[in-house]
Amino acid sequence: MSVLDAIGVVFSNAPLIFFLLFILSVLSLAFFFERLANVKVSKVLPKNFEQIKADFLSKNTREVIHRLQRDNRYLSKEIKNLLEIYLEGKASKEDLLAFIRYSLAERLYNHLSRRVSFISMSVTLATLIGLAG
Repeated sequence: MSVLDAIGVVFSNAPLIFFLLFILSVLSLAFFFERLANVKVSKVLPKNFEQIKADFLSKNTREVIHRLQRDNRYLSKEIKNLLEIYLEGKASKEDLLAFIRYSLAERLYNHLSRRVSFISMSVTLATLIGLAG
């Protein structure tokens, strides 16, 4: 009996279960490949991040904000907002650096881990659906 014959037997005996497992597998693969494509550092960090850090440390904050406004990456918007708060005098440089180290790391983790829980949940669901079949 070949693999295709086995799949045909499962489909003929339990088409609903087969359909649910197929949909769950396709969604899991789609989320996996989407996360694989979007978890690249180059897609999250601003362009020329090292230059941005150097400009900020050399007190060229307005140039950094101007560069970040042209960049549509996730952390570019966050860092730009923080720098604007810094320029308004609502935060010190030490507060800003501490916030960038901890809060941005947490936000970056949350941004990158989106939809990953579905993949782990689908393993459990697939097992339970398979047992129901």
